[in-house]
Amino acid sequence: MASNRQRQGRENFRRGQRAEWLAGIWLLLHGHWPIAWRYRSPVGEIDWVCRHEGGLVFVEVKNRPDLGTAGEAISLHAQHRIARAAQYFMASRPHHKPQNIRFDAVLMVPRRWPHHIKNAWISKG
Repeated sequence: MASNRQRQGRENFRRGQRAEWLAGIWLLLHGHWPIAWRYRSPVGEIDWVCRHEGGLVFVEVKNRPDLGTAGEAISLHAQHRIARAAQYFMASRPHHKPQNIRFDAVLMVPRRWPHHIKNAWISKG
């Protein structure tokens, strides 16, 4: 029989997947063409990789009870991890050759539209 902690973990995972899918639909409706969902590399994971206006957009999705905690959940460490995964993605797919790249965030809060932050951070690497 599963413990409360295991049940809570599974529910959090399902809630996160649902938020990522809703964010993906939001991105698609706003002109972003999805290339990869839950892209995994040896150096990290990216929730969504999209093509938009000739460039690549690497998107982190955070689902939290309010916008403040959702935004705070994208730590500097997470930004670096996503940037490293983005470099790995581009190196392993030279045919994409983007004109530019961008790091976005989609913050998901219950009973509200997704909050899409374009250029949520700039990668220095």
